Amino acid sequence: MYIHGQPDFSVLANPVLTVDNNSSVSVLYDTFASFEEGSTVYNYTLVDGIAFTSHSSFGVSNPLVTCADSSPVPSINSIVSALSGTTPVARLSTSSGGVIECSSGSAFKLSVNNVDFGLCALGPSGLTMFGSDVDITVEYLTNRVDIVAPAVNVSTGHGCKAVASPSSLSSREKSLLTGETNFSDSARMLKAEFDFSLGESCSCKSTPRPCIFIHGLGIRKEEPTNTDKRPRYWGDLTGHAPCCSSMKFAVLDTIKYSWTDDSQQQKVCDRALAVSNTSHGTTISDTIIVTHSMGGLMLAGAIATGKCSLASSATWVSSTAPMTGSMSSDFFQDSCKDDTNFFMETFVDLTRLCPPGDGIQSLAYENETYSTPELNEAYAVARETY
Repeated sequence: MYIHGQPDFSVLANPVLTVDNNSSVSVLYDTFASFEEGSTVYNYTLVDGIAFTSHSSFGVSNPLVTCADSSPVPSINSIVSALSGTTPVARLSTSSGGVIECSSGSAFKLSVNNVDFGLCALGPSGLTMFGSDVDITVEYLTNRVDIVAPAVNVSTGHGCKAVASPSSLSSREKSLLTGETNFSDSARMLKAEFDFSLGESCSCKSTPRPCIFIHGLGIRKEEPTNTDKRPRYWGDLTGHAPCCSSMKFAVLDTIKYSWTDDSQQQKVCDRALAVSNTSHGTTISDTIIVTHSMGGLMLAGAIATGKCSLASSATWVSSTAPMTGSMSSDFFQDSCKDDTNFFMETFVDLTRLCPPGDGIQSLAYENETYSTPELNEAYAVARETY
């Protein structure tokens, strides 16, 4: 797993405990991660369940800070929540037959957002999780380091919504999170006969097919046909898409046109229909469609309005589709009206995106100030299709 070009990175996490009237303990982690890519510093912060992202060039004292709907950094709180589903296993093995060394009684399997991991509890030394795409090592710090939410303009701060919530803790989960080694319970003994096998590498588990990549917001210039590469948006995918027998990239104007625009949705269908020889009429066949962000809404809208459909041989892979809109759209529209702060207002002026185009406006957060009844209904229909 690479984030901002880095295969290895650290995430600082602080537990915040709450105890209810029944003495049940819950935990929500505040987290912070920082990355440098080129001359830009990217910070990802989570405090009280609210996510913030910021980026700035070296030497800039006032970074751009916005609320975030999601983050490229693995969610610590999702991992904590998944600990409730840990199953003890006798050993952790790889698909090639290798065995991951883990002391007796401390090997578990779990699933985080439908991704399988093997877990080795190391007592006071922490724990290690093994996955096919990323390994996670947890180390306990002697001293607590406070994580503080970055400053967001008062006029937009009220719109920041929590993306993580506390997880209740059982005795086993407490042991895993604190380094205690009290795992020898009856449930563990009943499950010890099972092994857990972990895939070592990414390989195609289905039939390789042509792939079409459909981007999200931010592209100004449309290309009349699919292109063979789009590295500035998607990066270098060579060797990273084993199920793609070929790769094509749709390039559409997502600044001027909204995701609900009929002509935009038709173009999405046309681009997807063009990559496989077996697609016929309005039915997309033998194709893998990869959408990002607003691209997912465009495809969902196109299918919902009958412009095209997916055959059983087609696969749709969607990443971070804003199916309820994006707070960033509202923040941007506020900034274009000089209703946020000087830094943000100056920034949006430099982008030359004010007044905001239909693409930005169409991502207004559902049921909030900039949305409309028609857009709210479009979100609902898109979610049903999605």
